[in-house]
Amino acid sequence: MDLLLEVEGDGDPGAEIESLHRFLRTDDELRSVDVETRAGSAAEGAMGPITDALMLAFGSGGIGVAVVEAVTSWLRSRRSDVKIKLTTEGRTIEVDATSVRDPSVVAALVQALEGGGGR
Repeated sequence: MDLLLEVEGDGDPGAEIESLHRFLRTDDELRSVDVETRAGSAAEGAMGPITDALMLAFGSGGIGVAVVEAVTSWLRSRRSDVKIKLTTEGRTIEVDATSVRDPSVVAALVQALEGGGGR
């Protein structure tokens, strides 16, 4: 399964996505997940393109739950108003630091990863 993670917010999206990338790489449960950065176009005045998204590739076997737990944990730790857009197989869900505190939102994320729909 492929999962695209995009970060939006008031801060520097490139810095936020790099922070999320580092966070995912340190999670022992996600060792089998292939995480690649996706570079967007260079911002005006930038020396080169910035990372604007992460593409995660993983198989079945409960790893989707571990991905959701890691992403929601990272999001809860953010101080700024950060949103993450998760897209897989044509389904997209957008969550922020406030909404991931609601267990039903986390359950919807897991359900979307398992093919049960989304927003």
